[in-house]
Amino acid sequence: MHHWAELAADVLRSSADEAQAKQAFVARAQAEMQEQLGAEEADHHAFTAGLDLSFLGLARYLRKRAEAEATV
Repeated sequence: MHHWAELAADVLRSSADEAQAKQAFVARAQAEMQEQLGAEEADHHAFTAGLDLSFLGLARYLRKRAEAEATV
């Protein structure tokens, strides 16, 4: 989870918008899974994990965390 949060933060910083960041996150996460699990198993996990939804949740978490830190 921490790794994916770091990945989400990285792609958010380097992308023009959130849609582009989501595409980059999904591509990088799926590539990492393929490297570790093989293509077939990675595709299964990517489908069942809902990588796009994982990114949206992580992006929201990162926004909320940044807002909270800004008020301190």
